[in-house]
Amino acid sequence: MTHADQLYGVIFTGICSLVLIILLVYQKDLGTALIFFVIYVTLIYISTNKSLYFFGGLAAGSIGAFVAYKFYAHVQYRVEAWLNPWADVDKRGYQIAQSLFAIGAGGWFGYGLTKGMPKVIPAVPTDFIFAAICEEFGNIFSILLIVMMALFFIEGIRIAKEAEEGFYLLVASGISCIFAFQTFLIIGGVTKFIPITGVTLPFMSSGGTSLVMSIIMLGILEGIHMHNQEGESNGKKKNKKSRIKIKKTINNVSYIFIGLFALLVVHIIIFIVFDSANIVINSYNPRLEEIEENIIRGKITDQKGNVLAETVVDGDSEYRVYPYENIFAHIIGYSHYGKKTGIEALVNYDLLKSNVSILDKTIQAVSNQKSVGNNAVTTLDADMQKTCL
Repeated sequence: MTHADQLYGVIFTGICSLVLIILLVYQKDLGTALIFFVIYVTLIYISTNKSLYFFGGLAAGSIGAFVAYKFYAHVQYRVEAWLNPWADVDKRGYQIAQSLFAIGAGGWFGYGLTKGMPKVIPAVPTDFIFAAICEEFGNIFSILLIVMMALFFIEGIRIAKEAEEGFYLLVASGISCIFAFQTFLIIGGVTKFIPITGVTLPFMSSGGTSLVMSIIMLGILEGIHMHNQEGESNGKKKNKKSRIKIKKTINNVSYIFIGLFALLVVHIIIFIVFDSANIVINSYNPRLEEIEENIIRGKITDQKGNVLAETVVDGDSEYRVYPYENIFAHIIGYSHYGKKTGIEALVNYDLLKSNVSILDKTIQAVSNQKSVGNNAVTTLDADMQKTCL
């Protein structure tokens, strides 16, 4: 292919793609428009092996995103909610705030199947299914889910590189990149890594059209894999010299998308370790009351294990007891009908968290049993305090 033919192909496909993207933007389906644009730029880069097209396309896309921000009010709302959802948590920031509450509340191990509150998250069956997964199955599970999608992408790229025909190579690459970029967009939006785009999580979000198209693309990818195997069994020789450049380009693309997956994992870990505890105890989190109804509050003990506060279960009733009564009342505080003071208020979230395994939580959910919250150990010494008195 001559340089003129290549340039003509880029211009022709660019015009066709531009028309489609304009139609999507006109319908305010900006998430899908972004996916089409990024995949087009990526495939042009793979087919031409010219980084100028890739970075030039990204620059043009950045300008387009800025224009969309200026002319579409709902894009402005989403960017503002992304930057600071707490500034208008009742309205614009409500959706992302509820998502962060769910992700933070799930912690590492989750509340267990059916024990979360996903229904309070707007659009949870479609756009925010990942937040519900984090809440009920935990963020170790969610990170493994991201790793699984990354492995799926890597396998798709491997199939693409094994393709003998250029058409199959581009189709397999495009399908793999669609899955990868769509996953990055939705998980990044749900976790507040990027603004919400409103696309679905492949194979998981509710929606017949999305699921059907994902299955069709997966079937096409499998078909290309079978075609590659037939070519190998028939003894077809691959032209390594003609493919070496384009395969290097595919490798560069795969590094970029794997880097995006890695950024998501790092972002989730940082959020759970440093931010989740403060976010979950926010007064706007509707889960606090629900958690107290489904978790037996953990104990507060001194450094020797003497119980300073614990919840006693008597049939269907639960009540909080303080064995040392007034001796530590000014420090321990109290927990009664949603009101808390002292250490009870300070470690409230920890006392309502249960770090048992996901399997145990699932068994408890099925058997309608309550989980027991974690214990809080203080530096107090009850024996010494009694001696002093």
